[in-house]
This record gives sequence, structure tokens and C-alpha cells, in this order.
Amino acid sequence: TAGLTYGITPGATQSRTGAAPASISVPENNSTYAYDPGTGTYTKNEEGRPMNDALINQPLHIQLLIVMHARETISNIVEDVGGGHGRDFDMESGGAAEFYFHGKMQIGHWASTSKEFPFVFPLDSGQTLTIPHNLVWVDVVAAVSHYSGVSRCPIDWCPHHPPPLADPSPAH
Repeated sequence: TAGLTYGITPGATQSRTGAAPASISVPENNSTYAYDPGTGTYTKNEEGRPMNDALINQPLHIQLLIVMHARETISNIVEDVGGGHGRDFDMESGGAAEFYFHGKMQIGHWASTSKEFPFVFPLDSGQTLTIPHNLVWVDVVAAVSHYSGVSRCPIDWCPHHPPPLADPSPAH
């Protein structure tokens, strides 16, 4: 895709680059993403239904998927008819992130230097990711569990944390 200024600097060492799974699941947001090597993009399903571009009524094609982990608090504002409270994400303190691009995954972080400037995305390899002007999707997920206070990644495969230990409490 010539002419776009995004991705990793050509020729740079990418210490933690690897093939991403063919399907990426973000259960916290009821979302799955499937990579299509023919188009070099990801499609998105939400609650089992494909997400379409409303303007052209065609499947959404995502070239760069970013999963940003942010601190979350539950607000006292009821936001739905079922009584669910709002989720407030701290979008100023930074956090872990995964970047999916052309079937590859990069691990890094996101940071906010100020409200007036865009996020920055330093990769664990030491490079900084630059973002295209289109075909980007960001999924924000909680960095800390509501109940246990334990850091977690809500995606199926998590590069930041080992799988949780079995509950040591006796069965009742």
C-alpha cells in the first residue's frame, strides 16, 4: 500500500514480531477479528454479526487493529435499560497495547503526552508505531479486573501476563 506513512521503519529489527492468530477475540467487547491475507485486512464481527461500513454497506476492512489496555472505573451513571453502569476509561495514563497489521502482531504500549496531542505508540522493540490516516480500528479494554484487582489481558492470547493460576480456595 504505497503512499501511506505508517508501520515499522523498513529494515529495522523487530524483536517481538510474530504471526498473529488468524482470528483475534476481544471478549470484553464481544468482538472477533479475522485476517484476510487476500486483502491484507481484518474484518470485524460484533456479537457474531459482521460489522459493515455504513456508507458503502460492505464489510469493514481494518488494516491496523490496536487493542489498548486502560485503567477502568465503573461510574455511578446508569447507561442502559438493564441497569448497567457506565465504564470510564483513563485515556491519559497509558498502558499496554497489541498491534495487528498485515497478519503480524507487535507488542508495545500507548501513551498520552497531553490532551492536546495524539497518542504515541512505542513498541517493545524500541521503535514507535506511526498510524495511517484510514483503516484503523482501536478496541479499548480494561487493564485491571473489576473484582480481583489483578492485571489481565481480556484477549484470548495475552503477551503481557501469564495465564491465571487456579483458584487455591477449597471447593464448597
